[in-house]
Amino acid sequence: MGRNIVLPALASTLFVLLPIGRDRLLAALATRPAPDFIDVFSTSVSEPSTYPSLRIALIANLGLASVYLALAYLFSRHLDRPSTRGLGFTPTPLSPYLLAQLTLGSTALAFGSIAVTAAVFPESLGAEPWQWKSVGLLLSLLALLIAEECAFRGYLQRRLLRQWPPALAIGATSIVFVLAHGSTENAICVGLGSLWFGYTAWRSDSTGIGIYCHIATNTSASLIHSYFGPVLSATTASKLLGLGIGLLLALGLSSAYLQKRQR
Repeated sequence: MGRNIVLPALASTLFVLLPIGRDRLLAALATRPAPDFIDVFSTSVSEPSTYPSLRIALIANLGLASVYLALAYLFSRHLDRPSTRGLGFTPTPLSPYLLAQLTLGSTALAFGSIAVTAAVFPESLGAEPWQWKSVGLLLSLLALLIAEECAFRGYLQRRLLRQWPPALAIGATSIVFVLAHGSTENAICVGLGSLWFGYTAWRSDSTGIGIYCHIATNTSASLIHSYFGPVLSATTASKLLGLGIGLLLALGLSSAYLQKRQR
């Protein structure tokens, strides 16, 4: 039993420390005056001196994604072989109705969790997410998102499911996921998102479904943050909490559709 928990514990530690190291590096670089630069991936950079070079951020994200994928592949050798099956990339039928349920559920999660976050941390809303300013950075974040799902849902959660009940395995994976993201203000969104990604990946027995829900949720959250952030910030906390809880209940109803895929 002790040996069975060593590898997941080691993987969890690495998964948490790696993004923290990247964020500290980017924060240190952001405090230095940035020279003028032309980034072929960038579409609009109004204040480049307030950020690290977009090239540096892009390289940092791609580097972290590569390490996540390498670690997931390495640790998954202790799961089913070949490693792609060990990471949960099994064929999964996707009907239009199921795709709509997943999309609506992810959108409800994004809006609901942002509404609750706005009630608790109103200062966290109102600004346009800066990652939209660079197509290249956006693509690097997409690569990082896929790598995160391979590491957290593809390896860690599936590994824990071999020993623990689903609720415990999904919950433990989500705690590690929140710690890896490190932001107190975003803990609600990140934690609820991780539970949703883990739940859909488990119910469908497919990491690919978790990746789709992660993409749908992040895209919805960024659009809501960009276009509705000021409105949410100005709304009273009680109304925001009611809205958030209602939408999260809608998420629960939509998730009830999902059926465990037969192995």
